[in-house]
Amino acid sequence: MKGREELLIFVATGIACSALTAVALYALGFPISWHYGLVILYFTGLTIILHRWQTSRAAADPKGMVRRFMGSLVLKMFMSVVLVALILLATPSDLGVPLALCFATCYLVFLAVGSVLLSRTMRQGNHA
Repeated sequence: MKGREELLIFVATGIACSALTAVALYALGFPISWHYGLVILYFTGLTIILHRWQTSRAAADPKGMVRRFMGSLVLKMFMSVVLVALILLATPSDLGVPLALCFATCYLVFLAVGSVLLSRTMRQGNHA
């Protein structure tokens, strides 16, 4: 899969997460805040950057790609735990729980999408 197609998939995932977050917040009666947009932008941007780094030398070093994948999982998890802790400390209490749920959901969605695209890249590298 080409880099441009993967970029579009990540951006489409961010747009879908934004729309679903807005619908869920509206349906549950929570106020929509700019904080949610920052969470979604964080995951979209971080996932794009890490995916590009993971696949930058996929053909030359497949084992290195796996090491990069594992390293990026640790990095993303650590950064996300720190960020969600800061969010919970810095936001008003009525916004904290829905924002933490949005954060966790986006983390899982982008983890799944990134893993699927990376596995496709690895399989295409094995068949080339």
